[in-house]
Amino acid sequence: RTADGLWGLMTLKGKVKVKPRFKELDFFHEGMARVQMANEDGEGFGLIHTDGELLTEDLYAKVVVQIGEGVAFLSEKEEDGAEYVGMINAYGKLIL
Repeated sequence: RTADGLWGLMTLKGKVKVKPRFKELDFFHEGMARVQMANEDGEGFGLIHTDGELLTEDLYAKVVVQIGEGVAFLSEKEEDGAEYVGMINAYGKLIL
């Protein structure tokens, strides 16, 4: 974590693997981690691989929870208040 509160990834030897660009970074599970963006990519949530590559094409209002089998729940709240819930696989494809 940097002084300005951004998170990135580094190896156990201290080499920076992914420059700090995330407002929030959760633990990895099955090669994916939930992140909250805090840069030119936007302010929403997404999923990344261990190399820092953004797995999701779009940023969502909230990635609710990661579950097994390489699938994660996500939700998006529209301006009219309607909330949509779906599932995304480990390849970034919306499957529900």
